[in-house]
Amino acid sequence: MCFLVRSKSGNSNLCHRQQFYEFVNNTLNIESLIPSSNLPSYICQRMCRQYIECLAFSLQRNERGFGMCNIYGTDIHQSDLIINDEFTVYMPCPLNFDWDVYVKKCYSVQVLGPNIWSKAVYYCNNTHPRAKLVEPRNAMENERIGLLAGGMDVWLGLYRPSSSIDLNEIRYSSDDQLATYTRWEGTQPNNVNGEENVVLANADSNYEWFDRNGDQEVRFLCEI
Repeated sequence: MCFLVRSKSGNSNLCHRQQFYEFVNNTLNIESLIPSSNLPSYICQRMCRQYIECLAFSLQRNERGFGMCNIYGTDIHQSDLIINDEFTVYMPCPLNFDWDVYVKKCYSVQVLGPNIWSKAVYYCNNTHPRAKLVEPRNAMENERIGLLAGGMDVWLGLYRPSSSIDLNEIRYSSDDQLATYTRWEGTQPNNVNGEENVVLANADSNYEWFDRNGDQEVRFLCEI
């Protein structure tokens, strides 16, 4: 997803991902992003102030669910011509997700649920075409999920196939591929009574992982 600024007059400027990261880091207080449901609006304001003499702006949702910041005003580089123009800024996340600059992913603006694991997966999959239950792929992502969870246990998009006899055969719920990163608590996984085939990040263990029965109701987060 790129950061796109397009004017109605036909001029356009396509910023690559790194340019967007630099913009966020240079103009926003990073801590305000975790979490910040007003992030799209705030970026909209900053873009307005940085690139044009802002007369007005509006934040809308496009057909893909991503934020569209429509900015109206006079181009400061051609202010002597007093030419009004309209710019549209496409945000990196849908409006019900926040951008995390550390791992460069979109996460739910708030912790969801509680719900059983299968319903958490279903909810995330139906929030946005590319959304899924969080799947930490490295230590940094696991740490960010823990911070966003705010002291609550959360489901992860990880499961063990019911036919597997290997306790460590853990797969991603989004694509059924073997997990490339794990963070098990020292006694885990243990599959008590043969009924623990999904994964939970445990707040009391600094978000180390436990296998659990998916019928428990637990909080969860979605990601894109």
